[in-house]
Amino acid sequence: MAQEALILGTALGQPVIFLHVLAPFPRIEDPSTDRGEVLACGERNAERQLEKFAAVLCPLGSPVQRVIATGMATEEILREARARAAGHLVMGSRGHSRVHDVLLGSTALAILRATPCPVVILRARSPGPVAS
Repeated sequence: MAQEALILGTALGQPVIFLHVLAPFPRIEDPSTDRGEVLACGERNAERQLEKFAAVLCPLGSPVQRVIATGMATEEILREARARAAGHLVMGSRGHSRVHDVLLGSTALAILRATPCPVVILRARSPGPVAS
């Protein structure tokens, strides 16, 4: 999905920004666990993931900017889009079940309804059948 986002952004003449939104209140089973350390660990993991995207995509010729935000995904995506006057958004969709989307909502659907610009939603690729 990241490669498709870069290709679309480049074709549209837009800067490419990879935004990773961390949940503000991670679920912690052990009450003795330091919440701050859990959040810091989440930030480190997000940075590693974004670095992997950048390492693969920068050789394609377009620089990418990496942003990590903490908060509710829909609110943070919309905030970044408005703050940067985004021309387009390209989002990945995990493809949760309809029951999940009805009970918890769909970030992609909420963005489609509220965004100030056009949105392209890329569905995660399924592994497909194994060739023999």
